[in-house]
Amino acid sequence: MLRRSLVACAASAGFWMLLNAAAAEPEGTVWTKHNNTIPSPTNTTSTDGRIPLGTAGKGDAGYVFAPAVIKDGSTYKMWYSGNDGTYFRIYHATSPDGLTWTKYTNDIPANSDTTSTGGRIPLGSNGKGDDYHASHPTVIKEGSTYKMWYRGSDGATDRIYHATSPDGLTWTKYTNDIPANSDTTSTGGRIPLGTTGKGDARYAFAPAVIKDGDTYKMWYSGGGTNYRIYYATSPDGLTWTKYTNDIPANSDTTSTDGRIPLGTAGKGDDAHAYGPRVIKDGSTYKMWYSGNDGTYVRIYYATSPDGLTWTKYTNDIPANSDTTSTGGRIPLGATGGDVTYVGYQTVIKVGYTYYTWYGGYSGAWRIYHARILPPAGTILSFH
Repeated sequence: MLRRSLVACAASAGFWMLLNAAAAEPEGTVWTKHNNTIPSPTNTTSTDGRIPLGTAGKGDAGYVFAPAVIKDGSTYKMWYSGNDGTYFRIYHATSPDGLTWTKYTNDIPANSDTTSTGGRIPLGSNGKGDDYHASHPTVIKEGSTYKMWYRGSDGATDRIYHATSPDGLTWTKYTNDIPANSDTTSTGGRIPLGTTGKGDARYAFAPAVIKDGDTYKMWYSGGGTNYRIYYATSPDGLTWTKYTNDIPANSDTTSTDGRIPLGTAGKGDDAHAYGPRVIKDGSTYKMWYSGNDGTYVRIYYATSPDGLTWTKYTNDIPANSDTTSTGGRIPLGATGGDVTYVGYQTVIKVGYTYYTWYGGYSGAWRIYHARILPPAGTILSFH
């Protein structure tokens, strides 16, 4: 009788009725893998949230990983990194539910410094900053414009470049000219290398961008010998200012200035911390990042009240699992397609459910799926 009364109230009020208000906002720390078995190669449709390799001769026949996903109306849209055996380019897929994905096209696009089609980002021409690889996208939609920042490699080093699209299919690079090194401000949507001795002096790649109020905020991977995560902001997505690219001290707990440092010896991120994805969930910033212990890669979790001071939830190495994990971590699989590396994830939140699509490696990188569901009984009814 009580349940009927609550549902009737929800119907008349026209809003979500919560059975347990205290549990309405899950913490986001227990992931359940959907299916980490290796999918068969396909150039069209895949299931269980996975993106498989393409067939021989296609642009994603070698590897697929490092996706970016947004939910655009009722459609999930993904841009992912595909490798043909030599070069990385960015490809596109869509899904009605986040589980069944259809590749738009995985044909290799012609090199271009300007405009591309089919949701793809091609290589640039010889001498440009992305003439060897284009990968690791992050995408937001602002009004009717899709905005992407991606890793461009010239074969020797990595920097971050920018492209825009009116529909998510036809992309125009803002500029793929190689920017001058800088520890402060850059233009053209790019993140350049820092100067000698800084944390991003050799590589700047794998960005995560959100728009928070009027400010674009980016967390990106910077490195030389070791990778760590650094932070930059922009008023327009084009002119970026690094907060600091000084190398932070190792820490298993709290870090400052938007950075994620290495963990101490024996922790899961004691060799590298990179590949961030950030969402702002209420007033809390939540980050999932790839941690490398020198041998294996797994996904770890940190939170922040302001995007600057981050606290790792735990960087202890989790036990291998094909099902459920704790502490915000995604562990290696015990079997299947993610037994060697797990990383380069994207995370979104829809309602009270967190969704991730992540790279799993077993002989090749492929994309797999996991979710954090709200507590049982959280939602009674919606009208």
